Order: sequence, then C-alpha cells, then structure tokens
Amino acid sequence: MQRKLTKSIAVLSVSLMVICLVPATLAAVMDNNQKYNLSGMTDGKIHHERSANFDLENSSFEVQQERMLELINGIISKTDSGDINDENITEEMLTTALTNLEEAKKIVENAEKEEELHEARELIHSAMEILHVKPETGRE
Repeated sequence: MQRKLTKSIAVLSVSLMVICLVPATLAAVMDNNQKYNLSGMTDGKIHHERSANFDLENSSFEVQQERMLELINGIISKTDSGDINDENITEEMLTTALTNLEEAKKIVENAEKEEELHEARELIHSAMEILHVKPETGRE
C-alpha cells in the first residue's frame, strides 16, 4: 500500500515538473524568436522586409521607441569609437549613414504614430547596410 502511494506521488511530482517546464521552454523560445525579429536578423543576414523590425503586437509604442533609440545609439557609438574599420566604407558613405541615423533618431524621439517609426526603420536599415553592421555583434 505504501509503495503504491509512493509511486503515485513520484509520478505526480514528475508530471508537475514536466508541466512547469513546458511554459518556461516556450517562453524562452518565444523570447529568442522575438530577439531576432527585433533586430531584423535571421542567420546573421539583414533582410529588407524585416530590417529593424519590431514586434508591433507584443510591444507598446513607447517600448518600440526605446528599443529603436538603443539600436541607433549603439550603431552611432560603434562608428564614433572606430569599431567600424572597413576599407570599403568611404568617408561619404559614413557621413550618409550617420546622417540617416541622426534623422531616424529625431523621427523616433518625436514619433506619435507607428508610420513614423516605419520611416525611421527604413533609415536605420539603410545605415546598417551602408556600414555592414549587425545589431548583436557589431560587424558582419
């Protein structure tokens, strides 16, 4: 009798552990997928249709603005610190990219509609392509 009770408790305990792991695993997978959606990256490549794409369904407008500003400031700091040393990037290309980033930053800071954020995303994408920059690692 006691062995049967112990076995039942053990089965119940294992079942509860498995049930608790499923939501945590799903949350981790969804978080990982969102990370790639936010950066516009898949397999280390920038895609036009997903460039600096932010998950509009799961993020508030203010969170989108904050993340975009972080991305812009990160890219600007990489150029200012000299982390981008590609001989194929001319001074004119660097100036164009920085101008796009500064313009995107102003748009994001003053944005009131998602359409304005979309315009800023296009500018960010353009600058990232010019500089060959990936948000996660900094260089392609």
